[in-house]
Parts: sequence; structure tokens; C-alpha cells
Amino acid sequence: MPQSTVPAVLTNLVTLFTAAAPAGCPVYLGPLPGSDIPPDYVTVGHADDNMPSVVGSAEASDMGDWAKVYAEKYQVLCALSTSSGDELAAARMARADTIFQALMVVLRNNRTLSGAITPPGVASLGSYQWQIEEGGSIVTIFFNVDVVAPWVGA
Repeated sequence: MPQSTVPAVLTNLVTLFTAAAPAGCPVYLGPLPGSDIPPDYVTVGHADDNMPSVVGSAEASDMGDWAKVYAEKYQVLCALSTSSGDELAAARMARADTIFQALMVVLRNNRTLSGAITPPGVASLGSYQWQIEEGGSIVTIFFNVDVVAPWVGA
């Protein structure tokens, strides 16, 4: 019976983003634990306001030279946030972008997420949006990691 790639993708995204994030910027699976929120953090499978962690579907798909195979297509909802009560908005936005670009470099350079996805399946940056609060002292970038993957064992 085929198995979903979601568990391995989530685990490997946490590992890869942890390696890419700067010191002092923890990476969490799912929503933030507890109320002691660090100034910089990344969430993989960000679930907030009753939003799911992963959204997708399974469908027949042409992938590469293969005959039609059953594949999963989904988005892993992620977020990175950085905050400071006394930093200028431009500096805070630059910090958020620096972290975001570090995450995207590791994603672009590891499209199979260290083997979680079997080629020709890939992971890539999907949509993203910036949320700027409190005059720029809090910047959050919500983003999706889009995955197209053949079912494991299919």
C-alpha cells in the first residue's frame, strides 16, 4: 500500500531549515509551543487560527517519463517571524528577508528534501506573504512549500 510523503517531508524540512536558520532562530514543527516566544523563529506546518498544517490532494499525474502514477500534491504551510521592540522597521524587514532567503537557498538546493521525495517529484517555494505589525517591529512571512511527489511504494 502506498504511503504519504508528508511525515518525511515535515521532518526533513525542520532539519534543513534548522541548519539554514541563524543562531538563536529555532525551528518548530507545528505551532509555537507555550507562550515564551523567541524574537526570531520559524514554524514548519504552521497551524494558526484553525488553519491546517498541510493542504493537498492525491491524483493521477504525468511525472517525467513514467506512465501515469498516483501522486500527491500538497502545500506545507510555514512561517518565519522576527520581532523587536526597539529596532527600526527597515532593519527588522531586512532581518526577516535575510532569514527567508537562507531558507529558500536550502530549499532550492535540495529539491528532494534529502530523499523525502522521490524524483521526479520536487519541493519548491509556493506563495508567500509578508505581514508587518506594530510599525514594523514585528515582521512575519507566511509561505508555502509546494510538494509534488509520487506515492511511496506506488
